[in-house]
Amino acid sequence: MDITEHMAKLLKKCQNKKWELYVISRLWYELKDERVVFTNQQVIYAADGKRYYADLYLPQLNLVIEIDEEYHKKQEVKDKNRELYIHYAIGATVKHIDCGDKSSSQSVDEQIEKMAKFIKERIAMLERLDSFKVRDFDEELSADFHINKEYLSVLDNDAVSNTTEAFKLFHLKSLQCSCQKIPYLENLAVWCPIEQGKEWRNKLEQCGTILTEQYVGEKEGAKESLPPDNPKEKRIVFLKGKDSYGRDAARFAGVFKYRTTTSGKSEWYRVSYFCDLRNLFQYSNI
Repeated sequence: MDITEHMAKLLKKCQNKKWELYVISRLWYELKDERVVFTNQQVIYAADGKRYYADLYLPQLNLVIEIDEEYHKKQEVKDKNRELYIHYAIGATVKHIDCGDKSSSQSVDEQIEKMAKFIKERIAMLERLDSFKVRDFDEELSADFHINKEYLSVLDNDAVSNTTEAFKLFHLKSLQCSCQKIPYLENLAVWCPIEQGKEWRNKLEQCGTILTEQYVGEKEGAKESLPPDNPKEKRIVFLKGKDSYGRDAARFAGVFKYRTTTSGKSEWYRVSYFCDLRNLFQYSNI
């Protein structure tokens, strides 16, 4: 997927949001720099356990741009707290473009022009420090990319293109199965459940901290969540579906462990949102 296809998908996502569509398309035009990656409605997991959505996020600059329509005037305190959670979660700079009812198209355009100038200045600064990275969408879905990065993180929206690449991260062969144990680690496995399968539906709940399985096939007596043979087993989970850019991918969801709740419900709960590929032994002993 090239940057043009990415932007087309991004703009389609906000086609029913007048100001968001206008600001993003105009800002993209003002920048005239195809190296800069935009993502909208970016999920950010904060320390309070909630998910927040950024109107526009530029990952290379760690910059969040909030497009404030009129309803934001009625929730200024809530928005301020939300901004603080986003800042502390990913260390991002948060900027605003006011698109309220009292904002004229001219004032919005002026704000967009100032934002474009700010972005260009930040890019120039990063280039002087040799810190501005050009994104390669296809490369970022490869196992080699993450092996070189040496870690996986839910906060980075890390993903691989398919099960083969997920298993490759841990030097496992691609087999016709969704789960493989890591031979050199007794209590650790790699699991690639399908979000919307023919027989099983796997769903992340409670801000991504709980993974549930629901059987939707025709076999009788199937359970909702299947316990592992080894009760100490932890699983590094890649959920197969769509990534944050709308591509078919296996998204890293974290390291999970099986449990039965006090109400008798079976589920997988997340024990880590981070996976250090250099030291997998630590997850085996959680």
